[in-house]
Amino acid sequence: MTKPMKMTPGTYLEVDDLNGGRKVALVCKDGVSFLDSLDVEKATPVVIHPIFNPVELGSMMAFAKARGLQDALRALVKYLRQQMDPSVDDPLMVMRALWLIAGKEEVIPPGYVPDEVVLRWACNAARQQADAALRLHGYAEQFHAVA
Repeated sequence: MTKPMKMTPGTYLEVDDLNGGRKVALVCKDGVSFLDSLDVEKATPVVIHPIFNPVELGSMMAFAKARGLQDALRALVKYLRQQMDPSVDDPLMVMRALWLIAGKEEVIPPGYVPDEVVLRWACNAARQQADAALRLHGYAEQFHAVA
């Protein structure tokens, strides 16, 4: 049996979503599980396992700095505030959007600031990732209710 992997608590991971894509998740305090939603009433921690092909992203600030996305992060937060979007207070959603912005650009020039089209796209795609995670947790809850 494969042992769970240990990661730094409170940091972010990129993991397989087991549906052909990748997603961002938050490492739990125990360092061996992650959450793909901060809605603790609906989400259940998942063990960090090699099957997810986890890649450590680090903290949001470390990720932004390593990829030259500090200005993009500021623009993202400003955009969310201008839109009065409550997800500005959800660090997992902000990190997902930033990760998506990083993946959209092949080469990120110094001082890169995404335009409103990219910001809107990243926020919508981050919401879709969050919605998919909650759907998956809903299916798991239904399965456990039947079992």
